[in-house]
Amino acid sequence: MERNDSDTSALEIPSKKRYASVVIKRGKTASILVAGFFILLLSPPAPAQDKIDFAVYSDKSGGAYFKDYGVWPEGVAYLEQMLSRLKYSHNTISPKDLNGGADPLSGYRVLLIPGGYAPWYNKFINATGKGRIRNFIKSGGAYLGICAGAYFAADRVQWINAVYDDESGYSLDLFDGAATIGGDLNKIADYYAGHWANIPFVLNTDNALLQGYKSAPLTQNFVYMAGPYFEPDGKAKITVLATGADNHLPAMVAFGYGSGRVILMAPHPEIGGHDDLMRPLLKWLLK
Repeated sequence: MERNDSDTSALEIPSKKRYASVVIKRGKTASILVAGFFILLLSPPAPAQDKIDFAVYSDKSGGAYFKDYGVWPEGVAYLEQMLSRLKYSHNTISPKDLNGGADPLSGYRVLLIPGGYAPWYNKFINATGKGRIRNFIKSGGAYLGICAGAYFAADRVQWINAVYDDESGYSLDLFDGAATIGGDLNKIADYYAGHWANIPFVLNTDNALLQGYKSAPLTQNFVYMAGPYFEPDGKAKITVLATGADNHLPAMVAFGYGSGRVILMAPHPEIGGHDDLMRPLLKWLLK
């Protein structure tokens, strides 16, 4: 509810004549009541209702994952469980919400786009929805993109031997650079069969976000399902939070966007009990 300090329509202010009558009949007790009334009248209105911490994107509908919609249902469940464990409020937001309505993100602090299949995200979220996402972040909101949610945020995507850019639907353009597969899928896991892999990443704690998180070992295994590594263009200013242990490419990055904040991740730290890592990152997004 929007705060309106000038709205006193709900307060009935009795006339002076009525007050005089009450004071005469009730004496000291009535005077106390009158004084209390004016204290209540002059008290500031109750603050506006707090925003929900996270809007978790979901395009799930009838049909099957990957064939009919893009968001990975199990990934959403893991994310919601993690947010609940960390005591953060959250709600789902749909493509219809983002594309329609006056200001669909105004009640949230962070937009979280989970893993899944990014081409469906580009199909379901239209230019209006993407513009609202950009404006939300520029105005002080935040964005967390995991796996497909990170591909979705990139200026362009390099998938094996193909490059996809604005003409292919990758027009959100939060990350100034390329999101790339960064290796041979067949050497990581059988991605197209839906198999997971636990592979090592090297955390970088030489930054304000992860400083003090842990000292050693900095190599940690995370679930990986072909998420992007990040190759920034020349002018892009990013903080590298983790790199691939084998390819040494940035695998988790953070950066500013207007007045807001963005974190993009290749692996899935919401799976496997990595709350200690996620806690400072989510705190940074919410500040």
